[in-house]
Amino acid sequence: MNLPEILALKFPNIDFIKDVKLRDIGKGPEIYEWNLEDPKPTQEDLDQWAIEFDLPFRQQQAVSKRQYPPIGAQLDMMFHDFVEKTSVWVDTISAIKLSHPKPKE
Repeated sequence: MNLPEILALKFPNIDFIKDVKLRDIGKGPEIYEWNLEDPKPTQEDLDQWAIEFDLPFRQQQAVSKRQYPPIGAQLDMMFHDFVEKTSVWVDTISAIKLSHPKPKE
């Protein structure tokens, strides 16, 4: 997880033009200018937030990568599975979930 992601998760309405400016002078991004009312975070703060946000962030990323078929198509699959005694819907959804699993806590 990188600095902009950590800050965006901690401060959901952050504006990286007005509120906080980052720069990279060869060691990775760092906070160059801090214009929020909250105190500027220390490296310890950033490290702790990275730990706190890592699992939820990875779970969110995994779920967002899942490309489920549209609901109408899923309902059609379910109907045909019921009538034809097949498992197309379960197989389709299982394949998507297996290819992008949620990380375990």
